[in-house]
Amino acid sequence: MSHNLSELLAAAVPEPSYFLNPDKLLHDAQRRLARRRRGAAGICCVAVATVFAAAWLLLTGGQHQVSRSDVGGAPTSASTLTTSGPLSVLQGIEVAHVRSFIRAYNAGDLTSALTQFSSAQAVAFSDCDYSTQQLVDGHGLVALTTWLRQTYADHDHLAVGDIAVPAGDQHVLGVSFARRTSDSIARGGHPNGITPSTGAKLTFDNAGLITGYGNGPYGGPRDGCRLK
Repeated sequence: MSHNLSELLAAAVPEPSYFLNPDKLLHDAQRRLARRRRGAAGICCVAVATVFAAAWLLLTGGQHQVSRSDVGGAPTSASTLTTSGPLSVLQGIEVAHVRSFIRAYNAGDLTSALTQFSSAQAVAFSDCDYSTQQLVDGHGLVALTTWLRQTYADHDHLAVGDIAVPAGDQHVLGVSFARRTSDSIARGGHPNGITPSTGAKLTFDNAGLITGYGNGPYGGPRDGCRLK
């Protein structure tokens, strides 16, 4: 029976399911190798499988799926992170700022929300004002502060559905919302909130801080802000 190194290592090459379950990788590799004669090559193979599984667990925090629960939403909500490949360091920072902003937005924490925005570049924003069912937009931190205070007074709450990271662009993320609730939306006939028909586009500076928050039908039909 052959026991060359390449053959033994093939037993530990992860199949796609192993990326979601590193424990399975380690278990299967050890089970296969236990059937073979122990030698230097076998020990090496177990070591490779062990290092791979340990590294994956450290990188993912032991999570076996890409779902992230409660990303700015209610405890019963769920959200996902959609990527076309591995995140860069900058993209990871941007995702973290988005999550922190949504949490602060839902908590009515103005200071924390503004901390997620760039102070080095002029910021811009747009959003639906459901009290008037019109699109609003503004530029600068002063205008943004005024708008955030208005949404807090309206008890506005955003439950994230998905955060999308486009391929190749280090300074843009897309966010869809599974649910939006507020006093104005409730008065408009939706006590349980709505599922917005459009998502948000966020842009970032070179440090990963938010420079643009475009939520709603900016550049599109204004009836996107009307409650139906």
